[in-house]
This record gives sequence, structure tokens and C-alpha cells, in this order.
Amino acid sequence: MYLRRLLNYRLGRCTSLFCVITITALSSRFIVAEETAQSDHNLITAIRRPNGWALPPHSKTQSPAGSGTSGGQAGRIEDVAFPVGTSFQIPDYHLAGSVLVLDEIEVQSRSLHRLACSRRVFGYYARVSTHAGMDFDVWWIDPDGSGKYSDFLRSNQFPGVPEWVKVAGEGGDCGK
Repeated sequence: MYLRRLLNYRLGRCTSLFCVITITALSSRFIVAEETAQSDHNLITAIRRPNGWALPPHSKTQSPAGSGTSGGQAGRIEDVAFPVGTSFQIPDYHLAGSVLVLDEIEVQSRSLHRLACSRRVFGYYARVSTHAGMDFDVWWIDPDGSGKYSDFLRSNQFPGVPEWVKVAGEGGDCGK
């Protein structure tokens, strides 16, 4: 509605092809700006901390439910769940123009899942909830085999098996 009033004021009541193209270009600009504001987490693929991120406090005893092995395109990935008994802090980030704003938020989760292929642990993930009721997945990934989970991701999609796991796979298909 606002866009229509603006265009009527600026262009008058024209019906030419020029007006149709102008309206399309202006409305596309508004849509792109709105999608960009909503997808900051998609623009940043990971936050890397060279010394590694601390994993949330969790039990060292495997949870009886929520563990298993998945197959398919990624190969045989072992997913072992460990109970999480408390809320914990995770990095929260967004872009304000060209500035990365980094903060922390408190989240809750029932379990922390360890991901491995051919006994090589390459990451952890948790389905978390905020006090505001938002649910999403967070990932701690070892990108280079150093044993440090230096990449933190906030994504509801599996980030994939790191190359070092694929190369070092002992007879198992680890996403080759």
C-alpha cells in the first residue's frame, strides 16, 4: 500500500511499460532487504575460535534413547546422545550493516549428540530452545582433525562431514 502511494505520487497514473518495470524493481528491492535482514545466520557459515569452543556441560554416560547410526549419502555416521542437565550459553550473532555483533544467549537442551564416522569424532550438535520459545540446532565441528571443536554453527541443516574424516576413513564410507 505504501509503495503504491509512493509510486502514484512520484510517477502519476501512467500505464506504460516503464512504470511496470519501475514498480517491479522497487518492490524487488524491498523484498531483498527484508530477506537479508532475516538471513544473517545464513550469511555467516561458522564462527571459528582457533582454540576451540567449550561444549555444554553434559553427562559422560550415553543416553539410552536418541542414539543410532544413519546411512544414506553421508555414509554411516554414528550419533550418540548424552543427557544435558542444565541450561548453557551459546554465541549469538548477527550483522548490523557490515559489523558482526557477537553476544551470548542462554539456551536449554535435553541432550548433546556426538557425531563420529569410523570412530573419528568430528562434532557435536544439540537441538536448543531459548526462553523466547525459539528452537534451532547448533553445531560444534572439528574442521581439521585437531580435536578442537573450533567451528560453531547455528543451522537446522547438517553441515556435512569434514574432509579430514573422509580422507582418514578406515574402510567405512564417511561421505566420500
